[in-house]
Parts: sequence; C-alpha cells; structure tokens
Amino acid sequence: MSLFTNKSKKFITSCLSNSKIMRVFNSIGRPRPFDVTLRDGLQALTIEQQRLFTLDKKKEIYNHLIINYYPKNIEIGSCINEKVLPVFKDTKELINYVNRNNINRDINNYVLVPNLNQLQNALKFGAKNFSLITSVSNSFQIKNTKMTLQENEQEISEMLQYLDDYPSYRINEETGDNWYDYTTYNIKLYVSCINECPIEGKIDNSIIIDKLEYLSKFNTNKICLSDT
Repeated sequence: MSLFTNKSKKFITSCLSNSKIMRVFNSIGRPRPFDVTLRDGLQALTIEQQRLFTLDKKKEIYNHLIINYYPKNIEIGSCINEKVLPVFKDTKELINYVNRNNINRDINNYVLVPNLNQLQNALKFGAKNFSLITSVSNSFQIKNTKMTLQENEQEISEMLQYLDDYPSYRINEETGDNWYDYTTYNIKLYVSCINECPIEGKIDNSIIIDKLEYLSKFNTNKICLSDT
C-alpha cells in the first residue's frame, strides 16, 4: 500500500468523524469522486511515453483506483485517432476487460468521444457512459475538434439523439428470441475555456453564462466546467 493511500484513508476517516464536515457533505448530496486518471492523466504524457504505456498497466491502475478510492464514476479512456494520442489505442480492449470481468457493476465507466463516428464505434465495443466535449471559445473549438462552436453544438445534438434511439441487441437465453433493450446512458459534457482561452484570452462572463444556459437544455447528466 502506498504512502498516499495510507494518508488518503486517514484523511477520509478524520472527515467521517467530523460532524461539521459531514453536515456540509450531506447538504451537497454526498458527492463521490469522478476519477479521470486513465484519460486526462494519461493524456498529459509525452507521445513517446504514451507509445510505451501498456494495457496491463492500465488494468493495474484501474483495479488500484476502484479498490482503494471507490469512485462512483471513472473515465477510462478516449475514442480518438491513435496517431494523435497513441495512449488510447487500446481503449476498446480496456472496456472489454472491464465488461467481461464484471468489475464492480456499481461503477460508471466513461469514455470520451469527440464526434458521432467515434460514439458509434464506442457503442459497438460495449461502452455505456460517455464524455462529450465543447467549449466557450470558437478558436479553441476549431483547433481542438476542427469544428466551429455551431458545428460542435449540432454534433452534440446528433450524438444525444443517436443515443436516445440506439437499441442494445439482446438474446433471451431461455427462448432464443431476440429483442432490443433501449438503455439509458450516462452523459458528461465538458465545457472548456470556462475562464480563459489559450488562443483568445479571457472570456467575457456574459458569453459563458449564455453558453451554459443553452447547454443546460441538452439531455446530459453532468456538465463539467473546465479550464485549459
């Protein structure tokens, strides 16, 4: 067990015994961690480090996280061209590993999908929870996804509609009959450059507020305000 793990558990124990902290914790809905180590964390590696990172190491990290930190939600990869981020070349295999071994069914395993095509691919290999991406900066959005904000918003609408309509094909093992199960998916929407854009600079608060009001109408479970 690592020194960090020991300190983390001691911190959690001390919080649980503090009535003031627990009152605040209960008042905000008893939140649980949303871990992004296997997505945002690995994305920060150099390209050479990414090429050397193995699937076995990802499995080790995943098991360590869920055993020691009990996250309700965990982002385990991204569906993206491996030429851009080679560390995610085996996201499909990691999803298959998690699903095949039925590892802690209470955990929501997310993958980041930048467009409809990648969403369709992720659904084919068993992904059930998705992170989508947008921003409040048109310049950043074009650089990050090669889409304008308007095009990106249309893409998100199409992705959400596709999920609403997408059936999971199943077979009744007793009768052999086929049927479609319309699954409810968890959707997290990242909104980047919420404070400042690396290209455009400081973003006006009125632009941010208007954007968030518009995005709040989308059928998502979580909206994550993030900086870049």
